[in-house]
Amino acid sequence: MKKERVEELMLNPTELVKDVGTLLEGKEAVAEGLIDEVGGMSDALNKLHEMIDSNRKRI
Repeated sequence: MKKERVEELMLNPTELVKDVGTLLEGKEAVAEGLIDEVGGMSDALNKLHEMIDSNRKRI
């Protein structure tokens, strides 16, 4: 994400959060490129195990 886009999100008064950040949820965060996809804990753990297995195969 480009610096300009981060600033645009941070300075948007309708999206401002108490800790001087920005509020992006789920699909918005994916659309901005902050995360790859939306899912639950099982999806995250499955991805983690997939990454661990992939790393082990590279070694």
